[in-house]
Amino acid sequence: QLHAAVRRATLANSSSSSLTYDKGGTSSGASSNDGSSINASRDSWQQQRYLVSIPHLSGTADHIIGLVTQFYLALLGQRAFTVFTPPAHPPGLAAACDFPFFNWTHPEQLPHTVLASLPQQATSRTDMAPNAAAIYPEPYQHYALHNMVNPLDRDLELLETADMADFPAGNSSVPVVLSTTNRGASYTLSRNPHHKEQFWEYGMRPETAFMCGFWSLCSPNAAVQGQYMEKFWQPLQRPEAFKIGIQVRFGDQLAFLHKADM
Repeated sequence: QLHAAVRRATLANSSSSSLTYDKGGTSSGASSNDGSSINASRDSWQQQRYLVSIPHLSGTADHIIGLVTQFYLALLGQRAFTVFTPPAHPPGLAAACDFPFFNWTHPEQLPHTVLASLPQQATSRTDMAPNAAAIYPEPYQHYALHNMVNPLDRDLELLETADMADFPAGNSSVPVVLSTTNRGASYTLSRNPHHKEQFWEYGMRPETAFMCGFWSLCSPNAAVQGQYMEKFWQPLQRPEAFKIGIQVRFGDQLAFLHKADM
């Protein structure tokens, strides 16, 4: 049921236009200074509603839990979910995945101007409510920025009570929401009274929401399976194998100190 809902939202909202952008934020073959390409495409933008995940410059675990949360924000807000990785960023989760149910690659290049407003440091902290977004000024008013990087825990709790059908709050009609985050709220969203029944209809509970969302987005591709299947996954699947799970968290700084070895 979850996958059927995703396909309905994607087919209804992601009828891609042919407009593409160069680094300066203009469409191919258009003037670079008058914004005419943006205005000319306004009708097509009104027919599309996306939540576009922009991978944040943080650790892999933070990236994955944030990605699944963005997926649910798109689903609850009836938006097509896509991911766009800016040129200067490392590859996102898509580099390790086959798409089991739908292609979540964003179909168009995003203007450099709107990408420049994204948080550029992993240590930055947002002051934006997690159900809000800031509308860009003209001629980019069909974009909104959703910044959920390092929110305070008490602010993140808003996702447990707010009606996410109105996302972003007060601006749910904006065609394209660019979302960046390093925090997860799958459990919180699935307990929200406005949407709890919806999650139950999808066959999910708070404790299963994250993994259901992850497997809806990603099936490890051949390269990943080649690295891990024989050495790790197959032995762990043996019923006689004794398994102990250990989580060790050192922080990103340790990894960066040894990045030459990665």
